Amino acid sequence: FFFLYLGKKKKKKKKWKEKEMSAPIQLSAEVPGAKEAYEQAKELSAKGHLAQGAVCVVGRAADRKNASLNGIYCPDPRLFHGRTCYKKEEDLGTEKFLFYSASKHAWKLSNNLDDNKTGFAFAKVDGKDKAAPSDPSRKLTWRVFDGKAEGYQKDHGVLCMTARAMLHELGGHGAPTSGDREDGSEDAQLPLDDSSGEQGDGSSGDEMGSSSSEEEQ
Repeated sequence: FFFLYLGKKKKKKKKWKEKEMSAPIQLSAEVPGAKEAYEQAKELSAKGHLAQGAVCVVGRAADRKNASLNGIYCPDPRLFHGRTCYKKEEDLGTEKFLFYSASKHAWKLSNNLDDNKTGFAFAKVDGKDKAAPSDPSRKLTWRVFDGKAEGYQKDHGVLCMTARAMLHELGGHGAPTSGDREDGSEDAQLPLDDSSGEQGDGSSGDEMGSSSSEEEQ
């Protein structure tokens, strides 16, 4: 009976591990923001300005709040909480960042590279998970700020992948290179200037626990 019990216990553990794995990211031209991000990445690539390790965030419907989170994000020379952070490629005068919050155990999208700000979207991860937000082996669940009445709501359509993987998938060219590995190591040659900023308070549920939220301007 003892051995039978161990066998059942191991089987249950295996089932939990299989449940933990996510389906591969699926991308098509019909995904909101994908066409625009593809054209931008193609233009940057043609000019030689598409940075290694650049990622794209797409999937937020144009008629919803904070749809401007869709776009191309390039690695920033600074680190934030010891991890690579990304800055969106867009018009001068506006800034958006994708960064990892060690205090919240989440990837965040925000107008400020500041953990005290809630940001306009976040995706919780395991505190021990060192994968990049574009890692194709998992699909992050993003919660996006839908306004004061709705707060943060899950948007399963939002996804993050490397810009070169997107070019390859939608255009059949620009295949990922060794410089675009998904574990974040493509940025090892960037200057290690740690500007981690202030730590925010704890979080629970669907909110990040900060005092203010950001909305698309």
